[in-house]
Amino acid sequence: AEPRDAVFAEYVAPQPSIDRLEARFGEIPDRVRKFDRRLRAVRTDEYKYVRGDDGFERCHRVRTDPLERTDISDDEPQRVRALRRRLEERFEPFEKTDGSADDSSEDGTSEEVEMRAGTKERLADLGYL
Repeated sequence: AEPRDAVFAEYVAPQPSIDRLEARFGEIPDRVRKFDRRLRAVRTDEYKYVRGDDGFERCHRVRTDPLERTDISDDEPQRVRALRRRLEERFEPFEKTDGSADDSSEDGTSEEVEMRAGTKERLADLGYL
């Protein structure tokens, strides 16, 4: 196989969900709620760029900052734009995949993804549903 120049990742929602945590433990602190967002990332040999549906953005030079402590977004805006463009080419915009009104076909009907019953059962067994 040919080597990849980048790897992409998507974190759709926290598991267990904030609603499920509230049902089990009661009120959830605000510091936990900040994790209730979608994240997408692209990782190359040298950089990792992460973007959230809430506007969160970070970029790290992973070769010299493997623990990802220093956000270089302000120092390298062209690099950030290039990596953001790669994410946009790879994934649909957040607005079109979050179940909002924008998630419809040209004729106005919803384009929901169906899940097989076996998959639903397995996810429920694991505590995700």
